[in-house]
Amino acid sequence: LAIATTYPLARRFSTHFPGAQTPEFSINTWNMWHFRYALSAPGSNPLWTDHQYWPYGANLVLTHYTLFNDVAGAFLGRFLGFEATYNLLFLLSIALSGYGVYLISRDHDVEHLIAFVSGALFACSPVLMAHVFGLRGAEYTNFFAVPFFVWALSRTIRERRTVDAVLAALFLTITWCTNYYYFLSCLLLIPLFFFSLRKPLTVRMVRRAENGPSRLLRRTLEATLVLLAGWVISSVLAGQIAFHGTGSFRSLIAYVAPYLAFWAAAALYLALLFRPSLRWNADAFRLGSIAPYAVVLTFWGTLNLPMILSTLYFMNSGDYGAPPDRWRGGGNPVDLASLFLPQYSKTIWGERLASALHCVFPAPASPALGLIPLLCVLWLWRRRPDDERVDCWYGGLFFFLILMLGPWLKILGVNTYLPLPFYFLHLLPVFSNMPNGIYFNLMASLFLSLLFGISLRTIKSGASRRLAAWIPAIAFCAVAIESAHVAIPTFKMDFPPLIHRLRDRPDGAVLMLPASGYFHMIRYTDHVGTSFMDNLSAQIVHHKPYVGGNMGRVARRVFDHMSADPFFQDILSAQSGSTPSFRLKDRRLIGRYLKDTRIRYVLVETRETPPALKRALQDWPLRLEDREGNLELYAVNLR
Repeated sequence: LAIATTYPLARRFSTHFPGAQTPEFSINTWNMWHFRYALSAPGSNPLWTDHQYWPYGANLVLTHYTLFNDVAGAFLGRFLGFEATYNLLFLLSIALSGYGVYLISRDHDVEHLIAFVSGALFACSPVLMAHVFGLRGAEYTNFFAVPFFVWALSRTIRERRTVDAVLAALFLTITWCTNYYYFLSCLLLIPLFFFSLRKPLTVRMVRRAENGPSRLLRRTLEATLVLLAGWVISSVLAGQIAFHGTGSFRSLIAYVAPYLAFWAAAALYLALLFRPSLRWNADAFRLGSIAPYAVVLTFWGTLNLPMILSTLYFMNSGDYGAPPDRWRGGGNPVDLASLFLPQYSKTIWGERLASALHCVFPAPASPALGLIPLLCVLWLWRRRPDDERVDCWYGGLFFFLILMLGPWLKILGVNTYLPLPFYFLHLLPVFSNMPNGIYFNLMASLFLSLLFGISLRTIKSGASRRLAAWIPAIAFCAVAIESAHVAIPTFKMDFPPLIHRLRDRPDGAVLMLPASGYFHMIRYTDHVGTSFMDNLSAQIVHHKPYVGGNMGRVARRVFDHMSADPFFQDILSAQSGSTPSFRLKDRRLIGRYLKDTRIRYVLVETRETPPALKRALQDWPLRLEDREGNLELYAVNLR
C-alpha cells in the first residue's frame, strides 16, 4: 500500500526523491548527509556544523535536525546509497505508521480487516499527502513512532508492564529525534490521557437559580452584545486582512478591538448566568493512578538526560531561534469549515471542487482530514459503546482539532478573533517555536482513524450477515476514492558539473555571490540576500563550507554574528543595488577579510550579480579557476 500510494517513486527508487528540491525538503536530506559526514571527518561533531553560516557555525541541537533518520541513514547509506536510503526510510515509515494504528485497534478487539482499514487511513492519510505535495521532507512524513507511542502508552496504562513503559519512552525519544512538533503533541497526550481516564477534576456549568443577575442587568448586557455585534459586523464588511503579527501594538489592538469587546461581553453574560461546579477526585493522584504516566516520563528522561540538559542550557543561554514577539500568537488560524471538506488537494477528482470553493477558501490546500471518516465518527458519537478508551479517543480527537484551529476562531473565511487554546499554549517556552496549530493535524488524524475503526465495527454489528462481510471492503474503497491522488512528484538532485568538480578541489570555505542567509523565526522576512541555487543540496555534492546558510530555527546568536559582520552586510547591500562600500573596493581590506575567515573560493553567478559588485570583484585578490555557463569559480590568491 505504501508503494502504491507513493507511485512512481518505486520506479525511481535509487535515483529520485519524493517531493521537490525546495529548502523545506533540502534541510532533511542535508541532515542525513551532514550526520554521516561528521562521523567520518576527524574532529567533527554531528550536533554542530561550520559548513553553514561560515565562519561562525551553528548549533544543531535545537534546529530541524532529524536525528533518528540521520542515524539510520548513516548505517543504511553504506549499502544502499543516498537516494535509496532516504526512500526506504520514507516507505517504511508509511507502512509502520499504519501497522501502529492496526496494533492499537487490535488491542481494542477490532477485527483484522477493519483494523487494517484504520491503519491504511492513517498511513496514507491526507496529512501525509499534504506534506508530500507540500514538498516537505522526512521531518514531516516519517511519523511512524507516533502511533507506536500511543500503542505503548495505552498498554502501559492498561497492563502496567515495565516493558511497555520502556517502549513508550523509546518511541517518544524517536519522535523527539524526528519532528519537534509531533513530539510536543505526544507530550500533551500524557496529561490528556490522565485527565480523560482518571478524571481528577470534573467541571460542570450549572445555571444560577438563585442570586442570578437582575432583569435590568441582563437586558443591559443583551443590548450591549447587540451593539457590539453590529460593530463586529461593520468591521467584517469593511474588510479583513491577513494577520501575521506585524505592526505596532496599538494598531493591532485597534484592529481587533470590536471582536475582543464582543467576546468579553459574551463571557461576562455567561458568567452571570452560569457558575462552574467542580468535583475533585483525590484518588486520581494516588501513587497507583499516576504511576504509569510517571514511569513513562521517568524512562524517557533517563534515556534523554544529556539532550534534555543541553536543550535547557541552550534555551536559557539565548542560543535558540525563538520568535521575538510571543504575545502575537503563532500564525493565522485554520478555517473551521475546512475540516468538513472532502480531501480535494491533489486528488484525481478534486481540482473542480477546489476551483468552486476558492471564493470561500483562498488556500485550497486546507487541512482536510477526510469527509467520509469524519462523518462516520460523528455518526458514532451518539451510538458509541460504554468504553472509557473510546471516550478518551473522542477527547483526543476534539482536543487536537481545537488546537489545529490555531490562535483564534475562523469560520468561512471570517476571523472572529475568539481566543483559542493554541494561543495560550504558544506562549509557553517549549511551544513558542510552533508557528501554527496545523501541526496538530497528525494526532487528530490518528484518533480519527481509531474511531473510524470503532464506527465500522458498530456499523457491521448492526448490518445483515451478508452485508457485514463487505463492510471493511466498502469502507476501504470509499476512503480510497475520496483520497485517491495524482502521482506524487519526484525529482533528481542535479547540479552543473562545476559543482561536482568543486568537490575534487582542496578543502576551503566558499563565498557565493549573490550571498544569502535564512533566519526563520528571528526575522519576519526570514531571508536576507538572494540565493541562486539550492545551497544545502549543493553542499551535499561539493562538501565545502559556505558563507551564509539555510538552517531552520537557527540560533539568534548566529543571526547576531552575521548581522555584525561588516563585509557580509556590505555584500548584501551591494547586491541589492547599492554602491559597493569602500571595504569591497580595497584590495588590502578584502584580502585580510578573506584570510581571517579562511575563505578559499568565490563562486559567482554572473547573471544575478549586479554590475557594480562584479566590477568591485576585479579589485579582489582572486584567480579564475573554472567557468560554466553563468557560473564562475575563483580561488583566493593572497600571494
